[in-house]
Amino acid sequence: MWFRIGLIAIVLSFVPWLFMAAAPLFGLSLGAAAGLVAGLLVVAEVLFWAGLALAGKDTWQAVKARGWRHAPSELGRLLVHGRPVARNGEDDGVDARR
Repeated sequence: MWFRIGLIAIVLSFVPWLFMAAAPLFGLSLGAAAGLVAGLLVVAEVLFWAGLALAGKDTWQAVKARGWRHAPSELGRLLVHGRPVARNGEDDGVDARR
């Protein structure tokens, strides 16, 4: 359960970046826009690192192995199918879900 909550947090960490890109379009003063962007940056980073801590090291390695371009599809696959299988002979190929 914590694994999937972590993956959802990682995926949601990309949403504040969209709002940061759109911040100039909100019609806020320069100071308010800067405050909004700073707050959204903190939220995005906290969501990402907390999600990564909950999802685990195997998830990080699986996403890195696929490459950043394919990271969203790999996160979606992990969300649907569960934890990645240990690689490089670690744990004798035992499924990391156990």
